[in-house]
Amino acid sequence: MKKMILIVAASFLAVSYTIAQEKSLNVAVWGSTTFISSDGKTTSTPVTFSGSYVYVKSGKEIKDDISGKGNRSEAFWGDYIKSCTVQRTSETGKIKLVLMEGTNTIFKSAWVTTNTPIEYVRK
Repeated sequence: MKKMILIVAASFLAVSYTIAQEKSLNVAVWGSTTFISSDGKTTSTPVTFSGSYVYVKSGKEIKDDISGKGNRSEAFWGDYIKSCTVQRTSETGKIKLVLMEGTNTIFKSAWVTTNTPIEYVRK
């Protein structure tokens, strides 16, 4: 009976170690809305953007796309964010890229008002 308990405890420790390495990862694009007044009427146009990110999970690189309009956030489990590139695709508006690993903000760009890509590469 004691031998069986030891085996269960060893298995539990191995599983706990694997789970402990993964953390919550988050890629967020903040986008502004442009307000245009025409003939006394105000309309709003959300900024649009597209890009991609690479993260590592259990030693394997995974690539995914992020695009949309306004604000967008993608959350997933993994070891760390390896890289991310996002670019404004609309003519107006501004975007900001924020990357988090667990509770730590690892990257926060300035607001970008052009179609120049925002790039992050882990050092």
